[in-house]
Amino acid sequence: MNPGNEVENNYRYVVLAARRARQLQSGCQPLVPARSTKACRVAQDEIAAGKVKLTPAGAPTEAPPAAGAGLSTAAEKLHAEPFDAAPDPARPVS
Repeated sequence: MNPGNEVENNYRYVVLAARRARQLQSGCQPLVPARSTKACRVAQDEIAAGKVKLTPAGAPTEAPPAAGAGLSTAAEKLHAEPFDAAPDPARPVS
């Protein structure tokens, strides 16, 4: 499931892939050429390519790339926001 060990454990890998897949389904553009049309697979390809990273809560974040650097707003948000494992009470559970 996590072939290149870009993420330290499988749980975080799955959380990161799920978050990015939701962004892709919401209309964000893929950051790598996609071999598949399925959002989950595209998200996994992006993680393997090192284009999407998870920032733990409380860790200092790097400055986000310049607005014209080619990343969509959602991709910048994913990179810039710290990871929070607590569920969002306003989000309905499916």
